[in-house]
Amino acid sequence: MEVKYRISMSSIPFRLLSFLFVIYNNSSWATFGKNIGFYCDDESIKKPFSGDSVHISYLFTVLLALFPLFIYISERLMRKEIMKNGSHSRTSSCRLFFKFYYSGFLYVLLVTEVLKVFFTELRPHFYYSCLPNMTNIDCSKGFITDFNCTNDGPSWLVERDIYKSFPSGHAALSCYAFIFMTMYMYSKKNDAVNSFLKMWWSRLIPPLCFVWAVICCVSRILDNRHFWWDVLTGICIGTVGGFATARLVLLKILRKSKS
Repeated sequence: MEVKYRISMSSIPFRLLSFLFVIYNNSSWATFGKNIGFYCDDESIKKPFSGDSVHISYLFTVLLALFPLFIYISERLMRKEIMKNGSHSRTSSCRLFFKFYYSGFLYVLLVTEVLKVFFTELRPHFYYSCLPNMTNIDCSKGFITDFNCTNDGPSWLVERDIYKSFPSGHAALSCYAFIFMTMYMYSKKNDAVNSFLKMWWSRLIPPLCFVWAVICCVSRILDNRHFWWDVLTGICIGTVGGFATARLVLLKILRKSKS
């Protein structure tokens, strides 16, 4: 018991450090390596940009508030387990799902932020968001690393965001939530067979989460915020993260029910 307690507690500093890194990487103090540059004739980074169809505030509201609300409602509806083990079992299970869901969300976010710093890929709208001063740039040199942005747009966009195309955080997080919610609802399907409302609820949530994930992924390409490979990589990260997180929490609940 003592060993298990130490192992579980050791993840708290890691979650804290992960959260602090995400905050730092999106702050005005964040710096990037000197490998950032572009080719003058690269048309792929000269796409127009008019904003985000799925703003980051919408993304976090849906994934951090609405989806967990689905879990809470599901735990209230699916009462088969409650009848067997009592209300304390439902409360414990609900808290466990919340804990793993939010932890998995943070870890997927951390992976995407680390990769963004490591690759520093320019976004498709880099040129028009940066407006590099071309008067002192010799395009014949090929890869240009010495440039200054002249655009007077938001500092978060010009100084940091335009260098964070790979991978797509929207795609990774939305696909993570979709996979987690689908596996969660699948685990509850046997508790929903005795009621039309429960069966309807358990079958409705996964398609809704899927539609949200598709909207997030497609909009990132249509908004010229990411290249298709950025979104595809984000999908892979989110899928692996969602499957691993849901698998861990379901195994833990199964072990508790057997003990």
